[in-house]
Amino acid sequence: MDPNEILGVSPDADDGTIRNAYLSLVRRFSPDADPEAFKRINWAHEQLKDEKSRLKHYLFNTDSPGDTPFQAFLLHTAGSGKREPMSHDMLKIFLRTCAKK
Repeated sequence: MDPNEILGVSPDADDGTIRNAYLSLVRRFSPDADPEAFKRINWAHEQLKDEKSRLKHYLFNTDSPGDTPFQAFLLHTAGSGKREPMSHDMLKIFLRTCAKK
C-alpha cells in the first residue's frame, strides 16, 4: 500500500497538504461508516504526517521506490526542489535514531 495514493497527495507534499487531505478523507470515511477505509487512511497519515515520519517510511518501507532504501531516500530528496539533502553527519544521526526504535 502506498500512503501517498491512499491520501491522494504527491510524494513532495508538505505537512499542511497531507493534513488537509487526511482530514478531508476522515470526514468522508468515518470509523462508524467504513472502519476498514478509516484504518487505511489513519495508517497512511501516520506514515506521512511529518518530515521524520516520511523519511522513515521512505528509508525503511519495502514498497518504496528504488532498489534500496538509500535510492528511495535519494529519489525523495531529489524530487523536492525546496529542500536540501541531509548532510552525511545528519543522515548518520537520523539512521541511528531510527535503528534504536
